[in-house]
Amino acid sequence: KGEIDIEGKKVKFKKDSFRAKLLELLLKDDKNRKKEWSWDEVIEAIEDTKDADFTKEKKKKFYPACDGLTKHIASKIGVNDLLIFNKSTVQINPKYL
Repeated sequence: KGEIDIEGKKVKFKKDSFRAKLLELLLKDDKNRKKEWSWDEVIEAIEDTKDADFTKEKKKKFYPACDGLTKHIASKIGVNDLLIFNKSTVQINPKYL
């Protein structure tokens, strides 16, 4: 939808952006919400590819997308820990599940 509701506060996103697709993937269902995703799983799911070279090429989008998503949500509604992430994995913070 291009919007997330956290504790009754709404944050809007560009619907077709990589960040929005990342969030959509993480929030898709209960299984996805609880899972710790590796960067390559995220790229394969969002870009709908199994091409290892293409996936590696897109890796540089992973961390900035996680970081940007976190900062965007924090700047809009003050929630700065929705995602737990590093250079290789991302997951929804269990306290928001």
